[in-house]
Amino acid sequence: MLFNKNGKGADEIKAIIGFSYRSMKYDNLLPYLEFAERDLVSYLINQSLIDAAQTHYDSNSYLATPIAPIPAPPNETAQNKAIREALNASNVIINALNALKDQLVQKIQSPLIRHALRMYFPSSDVQHTESGRSIIVTNEQKPAFEWQIEKDNANMLELAHRSEEALMDFLFANQDDDPLDDLWKDSDAAKTARGLMINTAAEFSKIIFINNSRRVFTALVPLINEIERDIIKPCFLAADYDAIKALILSGINKIPENETDEAKIIRETIIEKYNKAIIPLAYYSIAAALTQFSVEVMPDGIFQNFYTNAIASKAIAKDKDRIGLAAYMQRKGDAALKKLQEYLTKLTTVAAGETYTPVDSTERMDETQKYCRP
Repeated sequence: MLFNKNGKGADEIKAIIGFSYRSMKYDNLLPYLEFAERDLVSYLINQSLIDAAQTHYDSNSYLATPIAPIPAPPNETAQNKAIREALNASNVIINALNALKDQLVQKIQSPLIRHALRMYFPSSDVQHTESGRSIIVTNEQKPAFEWQIEKDNANMLELAHRSEEALMDFLFANQDDDPLDDLWKDSDAAKTARGLMINTAAEFSKIIFINNSRRVFTALVPLINEIERDIIKPCFLAADYDAIKALILSGINKIPENETDEAKIIRETIIEKYNKAIIPLAYYSIAAALTQFSVEVMPDGIFQNFYTNAIASKAIAKDKDRIGLAAYMQRKGDAALKKLQEYLTKLTTVAAGETYTPVDSTERMDETQKYCRP
């Protein structure tokens, strides 16, 4: 576990969350930390990252004083100077590697402890005794009001999500550096994401706003992969699908040097196919996520605003609201998929020298809009 080095778990927790109390023992939190680690691995990062962080945390290199440069002694020979400079250069690399691993440990610790505390606090708010559950009330200390507890719970969830976003930002910012190039960039999950039609949170947010959340997008990747494979890919000829994927890997918006007019037309056609394909892909992915994911994984848009007589807050979307929203996203996906299929049919018909006639006379209608498009 990434806590309690040298028996100072409580101090580590206070340094991360900024508050704690003396009676809160690290041992009491241990089961919840194990749950939090399992959840984090299940949908956000891989076990290899946890294992690498754990190995560094358990070593003498964690938060160790950086190796100081070896000073030049008097009358240093050329050979000894070369050796000293090589050692100093090596130590610079070691210091940088240890600093990166220190950050990895701390970036993982933050969401772990915040999620663990979210699970721990509800049970710690009451006393569990032989005569049942009770609370202690004194003249100096009284239980918080329900609205205060709800506000604190919402804030703790928000901070947990922000710490996860900070972890993802750190991983992406350093994915080309050792050891993250192997543990993260070249992991199966990261490779899968890079090969998808929608492969970044920013691209997904252009269709359905998820606030550019890498946390949410990472959770969506398995669904995006499944839907692209089962629904989107069958719409294309194998050569067309391969051309889209090749363009994605090379850079969908990258203009090749010395591009001919003919090559430009081909590239722009591929981009048009891509743009039409990613719309149903995004809607179907969100529809699936709404029915499969915990609401705590989803972006804030899945929450509904409501007001109590005390404060404005957010409530978890009710099951019927989630089902209704999922059905709406499914319909949007169906409409976008139909447009994609008709577009591809039109391209095939025109390429064959035939006149394309829409089969459906209502093709210009959109059930999600109030009026027909002109």
